[in-house]
Amino acid sequence: MTNSHKKGFTLIEILIASTIFAIIMIMATAVFSMTSSYNAKIRETRNSLSEARGTMMKISDDVRLSNGSVKITAGTTADVLVRDVFLVQTDQSGSFSTTSGNIVRPGGTNPDETINYNSNNYYSLGVLKKTDSKIILYRTLVTASGDHDLYRREYTISDEVSSNEWKGTINLNTNQNFREEIVNNEVSLNARFWGFMASSGIQQPFVRIGIFAQSKDYDNLLPNYRAQAEIKTSVESRDYNP
Repeated sequence: MTNSHKKGFTLIEILIASTIFAIIMIMATAVFSMTSSYNAKIRETRNSLSEARGTMMKISDDVRLSNGSVKITAGTTADVLVRDVFLVQTDQSGSFSTTSGNIVRPGGTNPDETINYNSNNYYSLGVLKKTDSKIILYRTLVTASGDHDLYRREYTISDEVSSNEWKGTINLNTNQNFREEIVNNEVSLNARFWGFMASSGIQQPFVRIGIFAQSKDYDNLLPNYRAQAEIKTSVESRDYNP
């Protein structure tokens, strides 16, 4: 009768194999986590950049199609003649019916030339559209959480149009004939405007636009889920009528 002996794994061999397997799993988990975090960062960055570009295109299209001239009253500034586009100083709540509400006069100094996005010196962008009997106003508001929301306000002007100019003065302090919508809900958008505001057809008005986009609730997010993007451009009105 023959005795057969079957040899199994020793305890030491099992421990060594378990240790090697655990190390491999830890490394694989770390690689997967790094890859997921990297993909999340790319996704957030791409989203912020995409939303900033889309917003820039929307504003640029409005500026290019601006036309007409009108006298504007906003805040403490009254009866300022503007053509195509204008800037009006606002506060963090987007209000210009205060002592800070001053229209940047034609040919005046250019506000926020260095684009300090942390400055409380806000300027809203006004766009005249005489052919549509509308005035568009882009303004940045600061939310309770510290995010920035960009709003697009559209005034409907019922005043009779004479030649290339509205009759009378458009008073933005009291005009309630408007509708307003947030430009984007996906990211925080901080838009700054500056440029040259012309009062006649001698020089084309232009607007320089800076948009800083970042993830909503940025400070409370994990680093891998934070993203920021900034784009700038200069846009000129295409209305060549003096």
